[in-house]
Amino acid sequence: MVPTGTTERRRPPPGPARGARGPHPRVSERRRAVSRQMGRRRFVVLCALAALVTLGALAWPLAHSRFLSARVVVVSGAHETPVA
Repeated sequence: MVPTGTTERRRPPPGPARGARGPHPRVSERRRAVSRQMGRRRFVVLCALAALVTLGALAWPLAHSRFLSARVVVVSGAHETPVA
């Protein structure tokens, strides 16, 4: 048996719950400021990480090149040392 005369209830739209007039302007401004700050922090960390990877990528071939290789090793000092 189907009840007659019932009205269909509408669901509220998905998203954050708001009051009748929305959040206070100070709260909205603070949320935007925090979001910008987090974005800047992520950008700085990403740039630092990219700089480290770039320096490592440039340093590796230089460290293993002929430019920094030792051609002659000279050891100076006593030829024979007594046992203490």
